Amino acid sequence: MMLKVNRMDRMVSYPDMLMSNKELDYYHFHKNLILSADLPFPKLVDEIDRINSVNAYKSLLSIVNRSDVGTNSFDVNVHYDFNLNRIVIPSAALRAPFFGLHYPRAYNYGAIGYIIAREMLRGFDHRGAPVFLRFWIDFDAEGNFVNWLPGNKLENFTKRMSCLSEKVGKANANGKEVEDKSLDYIATSEGLKLAFKVNNTKVVHPIWHL
Repeated sequence: MMLKVNRMDRMVSYPDMLMSNKELDYYHFHKNLILSADLPFPKLVDEIDRINSVNAYKSLLSIVNRSDVGTNSFDVNVHYDFNLNRIVIPSAALRAPFFGLHYPRAYNYGAIGYIIAREMLRGFDHRGAPVFLRFWIDFDAEGNFVNWLPGNKLENFTKRMSCLSEKVGKANANGKEVEDKSLDYIATSEGLKLAFKVNNTKVVHPIWHL
């Protein structure tokens, strides 16, 4: 599991290629996104959709390209990309109310810090968790769809996930039980604990900065 964590890639704010005309031209050429400016807007949208579909089908027969972008900088959506084993933090998420350079450290860790920690842990729950996939196949450290977790560790991991799911399922709000017993709670609960632990580490070592 630590191999998957250590190999986890990250894209913060926007991809570096956005600042290079040469790299952008190469990317558009490689993706066959050289379009005519004379196309009517509806035709342009249809053509982009068609090209994206073709590229998506081609990717099924190719090795994982971990340099692929796959997101927009204006999306307010910090997320984990299980196909690339990558945490994505777009520019739009690095602003109020999630983050501020002049916000108290505890606020930043409790907001954007918690969200980042939660999404990193997606690699071990929901789509990333072997228990949710038939034949216990998972996405490995490189984003490949392979069986990477040994049987004994898988068994222990499954037991611990089931324990948390059962515990959450017993909770109630205003006399009503929680209906969603999804193991998505692993990322939520452990992300909060991780953000709290990192904030405390920063308190002990104030010379470190976010």
